[in-house]
Amino acid sequence: MTMKRISTLLAVVLTAAIALQAQVQYPINGGAENWTTGTALGLTYDSLINWDTPQRLAVALAPTDTVTFKTDIAHSGALAVLMITKLVNIGGIITTEIPGSMSTGTFVVDLFTQEFGVEGGMNIDCKPDEMSGFYQYMPSGLDTGNIVLYMFDASGDTIADASLEFPDATTGGYTAFNMPITYTGTTDPAVVQILITSSGVGGQDGSTLYMDELVLSGNDCFTGLFTDGPRAERIDLVPNPAVNSVRFELPGTSALPAIMTDLQGRTVQSFVAQPGLNTMDLSGLSTGFYLIQISDNGVPVYAGKLEKH
Repeated sequence: MTMKRISTLLAVVLTAAIALQAQVQYPINGGAENWTTGTALGLTYDSLINWDTPQRLAVALAPTDTVTFKTDIAHSGALAVLMITKLVNIGGIITTEIPGSMSTGTFVVDLFTQEFGVEGGMNIDCKPDEMSGFYQYMPSGLDTGNIVLYMFDASGDTIADASLEFPDATTGGYTAFNMPITYTGTTDPAVVQILITSSGVGGQDGSTLYMDELVLSGNDCFTGLFTDGPRAERIDLVPNPAVNSVRFELPGTSALPAIMTDLQGRTVQSFVAQPGLNTMDLSGLSTGFYLIQISDNGVPVYAGKLEKH
């Protein structure tokens, strides 16, 4: 009796662990809610957990200013990332333009060439086909904010890439973006390297970029919240983007439970989808991206991604 009780408890624990593993949302801490205090040469700075920023190098090199910060001006949640391009003096020797930056890799710097680079990235166990999120950008002159993404397989070969520029100033707060990922290889990704900067080549002092709610999605990364099992079939949401309502067809003859979540996995609506045409009211939702998941006996069978204007 005791052995059976222990085995049953172990099975429950393992099942919970598998479910939690399946609920990892990439990039980890894409909502920028989790920070800690970093230390370099006895000095401290705000460190974005699971990401690297130039703050680590900046503190160690004792510049007169730094370029990446946490901020409470967020699209959702409590915090976001603030990046500002600045003309920075390093150690009283070199003065150079440094963009505010964040990366899933590790920043490295060559003091002789004054060049920054990124090595490595964040481990990933799914195959997304897009990255989305929210930003605010206030460029100086003709500057551009930039996102560059690379996927590497287990051998270190590049198998996918994506890039996006923010050339114009945003108005009225945060703006949604969506960046498709192009695959050039057939192997599965093992590492994702994302680099986000407040300036492009020849950056301009003062260019300012806010970033929040970064999410990789599509394929088996569709929501980051699916449990183990067959991949859910996509449903067509019409219109998409939508303003007041959205429609979709549920195949089959059975009513099924459905949920709508935001990109951080928070449920905003729960409902029962009926066979045939369904219409959902969106009037109470904020602008942004949402995910609809329909399940059968706890297994996701249909899913769709919606942009709400």
